[in-house]
Amino acid sequence: MVYHLNDGFNSRHQQQRRINPDEVSKDIAFHKHTLYQWVYGNRRWAKISDRARSLWSIEYGRNRERPHINMLIEALPSPFDWHERLDDFFNLTLPLRAKSVLFDSAHIQPVTPSTEMMLLRYLCKETRQSNASIDYYSTDWIL
Repeated sequence: MVYHLNDGFNSRHQQQRRINPDEVSKDIAFHKHTLYQWVYGNRRWAKISDRARSLWSIEYGRNRERPHINMLIEALPSPFDWHERLDDFFNLTLPLRAKSVLFDSAHIQPVTPSTEMMLLRYLCKETRQSNASIDYYSTDWIL
């Protein structure tokens, strides 16, 4: 899944926030909290041991003030495993709760065994020494 953050509109402060990866990481943490709270129905979703794990990354395109957020998530519990429910969440619910997200900017695709290597290359294409695209703060780690 990929969705876009807004460019801060006319606010110079918000535009500077979009350029700073640490500030974008804070936004992603809020997006993750909102998603998991919506799926699991409570604020203590982090204590659920069998919750769906997710990987988050930040991708800057030509416009550095409007980054893309890439997310890879395990299968969600029913009834949230429907493509339409996730589409509604990322295109309508999340932009209403988090002002940093653009409306109708999410693109959701299921991952199949034939596309997993292509997906991995896509997520890591912008990783370099000056830009670590994987958001280590919000990504779930399996130890």
